[in-house]
Amino acid sequence: MLAFEDWAVDMVPGPALALVLLFPVTKETEAARKAEEEAIEKDGQAVPQSPPLLHIRQNIGNACGTIGLLHAACHTVLGNQLADGEGTAAVAPESWLGKFVSKAKGLDAEAAGDVLEDDVEIEDAHAAAEAASHDAAARSQNVRNHFTAIVH
Repeated sequence: MLAFEDWAVDMVPGPALALVLLFPVTKETEAARKAEEEAIEKDGQAVPQSPPLLHIRQNIGNACGTIGLLHAACHTVLGNQLADGEGTAAVAPESWLGKFVSKAKGLDAEAAGDVLEDDVEIEDAHAAAEAASHDAAARSQNVRNHFTAIVH
């Protein structure tokens, strides 16, 4: 997606269950992030649980893209579980994603982040994907971009 204007939104095939955004980190975005964190720390954060939500705190550095994709994938799985009553045809329970959703469902953001951080299988898969990348120069640069996800 290039923009949020009607012409750009119309180019996205539907229905869309999630949107992963990439944006540059700036002084303004960092100030907004810090203000939001302070407000949450001061006032708390009520996260509605109907329908069930899975929020994963990013404990791992430079993993925002993985976290964004996980939010999109996990909520697709959870949405299918709600629609089907029990289980889901979207993901096999024995797959990595099926096991992760099963372990993290119902946990708060910090605990779900800990489940991900302690998962050796995803760590190994990430290392293998990074090693297979053809863009070694990009991996060595300090890129100031951030991924986030919006889920339906």
